Amino acid sequence: MTEKLIVEKFSALGYISKSNELYLPIENVKQLTEECQKQKVSIIGVEFFHKDGEEIIPVDPINGIDCSVLLSKYSRWDDVVDLCCNVVKNILKEEEHRDKTQWCNLTLLDQRDWKRQR
Repeated sequence: MTEKLIVEKFSALGYISKSNELYLPIENVKQLTEECQKQKVSIIGVEFFHKDGEEIIPVDPINGIDCSVLLSKYSRWDDVVDLCCNVVKNILKEEEHRDKTQWCNLTLLDQRDWKRQR
């Protein structure tokens, strides 16, 4: 549920697709990442896109971050959140430096859903 509140909070900064997915300009993702850490929500995936009007186009070559492998490596949720958010922050810096016109779609996971997967 917490991840839905975060998406709602940041929806005005980005674009909500017809399938209800949030896309944010890369320069706004750092704020979302900080909010996720504060709310103890993990970012387990990021996909990079370009936006042309309402059309979402994957970057070429296709690029993304997948932190889902880290979910089973830690027994403390805070460790999962911190590590995933730090990985995302570091990659975002590189990607923003490379191409500031990118948009991001993030996959969020809260502790309750993490526990169900274990």
